[in-house]
Amino acid sequence: MGIVIVQPQRRLFKDRLGRVRRWVAVRLGAARHEQRVLQLATGLFNITAARHGLEPRHRRLLMLAALLHDVGRMHGADEHHVRGARMVRRSRTLALRASERRVVAYLARYHRGPMPDARKDWRHTKLENPRTMHLLLCLLRSADTLDSRHIATPAVTLRLKEDRLRIRCYVAELEQAERAFVRPKKFRPLEDMLNVRVDVQMRSADALSGAA
Repeated sequence: MGIVIVQPQRRLFKDRLGRVRRWVAVRLGAARHEQRVLQLATGLFNITAARHGLEPRHRRLLMLAALLHDVGRMHGADEHHVRGARMVRRSRTLALRASERRVVAYLARYHRGPMPDARKDWRHTKLENPRTMHLLLCLLRSADTLDSRHIATPAVTLRLKEDRLRIRCYVAELEQAERAFVRPKKFRPLEDMLNVRVDVQMRSADALSGAA
């Protein structure tokens, strides 16, 4: 019989992630979109790891931010990024460390709207350098772009070959999905940071079984 090694740190983080997910679900009624963004953000982080050079702790910060980025919608969609950041900063029931709270609040605040100045607006986090904060934000915003609250969740495949990041979304309604997910401007910050070209295309869900 093989030996399974359980790393306590990973297990503890998984437990905390579950607590954060429940915290979000209580406030929004569900956390399906947030969970999908977490999966997409993690996939983007992993497949581009050789280019961004970030550490596992940065992946954990990204995962937390993916779950919490939209919590401000508890009070409506308008300015939800501003309210969400405030909620993250002020909550005393949210399972975040102080250092995580600052970074996640920043990512929630800027996950929509104009990109912040990578040299200035990160400083209040008191934790990471400008490049790291900008990379995490680019990954979060790209992941958020690939999911919608109004369209059936696409299956997504990611492939990085040389300087091309190929993203294929397998959906039931192609025309509607094209409008929702194929938005080149949304991926330009990520392209600039990682020196890649992002190619997003829609495919029929019926073709998923034959996807390479």
